[in-house]
Amino acid sequence: MTRIRDRLGLFSIIDRYLLREILLAGLAIVVVLLAMVISYRLARYLNQAASGLLAQDAIWLLLGLQAVRFLVILIPLAALLAIMLTLGRLYRDSEMAALKACGLQPRHVYRPLLLFAVPLAGLLAWMTLDLVPRAINLHEQVIDQAREKAELTLLAPGQFRVLMQGEHVVYVGALSEDNLELRDVFVRSLTAEGQVITTARSGRQRIDTQENSRYLILEDGFRYEQNSAGYNTLQFGTLTLRLEELARDLEIRRHEARPTRELLASEEPALRAELQQRLSAPIALVLLTLLAPLLAHSNPREGRYGRVVLALLVYGLYINMLSVGQNWLERERLPLALGLWWIHALMAGLVLTLMLQQHPPPWLLKLTRCRP
Repeated sequence: MTRIRDRLGLFSIIDRYLLREILLAGLAIVVVLLAMVISYRLARYLNQAASGLLAQDAIWLLLGLQAVRFLVILIPLAALLAIMLTLGRLYRDSEMAALKACGLQPRHVYRPLLLFAVPLAGLLAWMTLDLVPRAINLHEQVIDQAREKAELTLLAPGQFRVLMQGEHVVYVGALSEDNLELRDVFVRSLTAEGQVITTARSGRQRIDTQENSRYLILEDGFRYEQNSAGYNTLQFGTLTLRLEELARDLEIRRHEARPTRELLASEEPALRAELQQRLSAPIALVLLTLLAPLLAHSNPREGRYGRVVLALLVYGLYINMLSVGQNWLERERLPLALGLWWIHALMAGLVLTLMLQQHPPPWLLKLTRCRP
């Protein structure tokens, strides 16, 4: 009994050790990966703010909402890498061999891994089914408000604004009380023929979301076009001037913002595919957690990162298959009943095959020994 208690105590210490190492490594990986993708998104938002598509004060809120979406993708990857790096170090430093001599078998590492993965899978399920759709809805609302505010702040009175890399220079003398109407507008434009000067008593901005362009609608003014003889003068009542092409943002598919209850009640292929995709994140986390120790198994002299590259290839193939499967479901190339379950079944089959190969049960060993 004393020996059993000592072994259980040793296992408990090892479980806590593995959990701590995996949690610390996973947290560090999530922070690094999130910083990388958020920095890219920050550059995109700053570009849009500079072009007048977004208000600057909305950027940080938009980044926070985007971080929620990215976490759903990054957490399974971070968990896979954290387990691979932690167990890979144990194999490389011969610590796993020492633990095995103390009675810890490689299959015993699944206990702390499942203690790590199951609560995290529950968190992912809540995020994908409830939190992320709410974040996408709020993101769209903030985007709309920021675009409306940007329309009012791009052309400030008393300032020259350079647009389209110097092709247009716009000056506004004043704004109306509601900040919607521009007054005493001056525009200098460069064309292939020469310089064009446009003046107007009033004007307003318009953003065409389909063409992704900003237009300036001028009223009651004059247009002076340069030519070889001098200038041609044209008086107009209304003139529409295309100021610039706005930076394009990645379009969010509308069904990604639908509440999960609507997806459950719908038979539309696109919505059913979205529901399957939301359920894939926690399932993928559990399967990748089961796969990681099998891929991390190595000899003490074997390189530490070779197995990590293999794990990344498996992860990339798995995620791409889920994306392709969702596309096929939306286009009705696959039956809805099949869904994305066949992809998870293939991954589960890979896990089972490697597990039987590395940790064969006694009945399988007897069966292989009995073969001629």
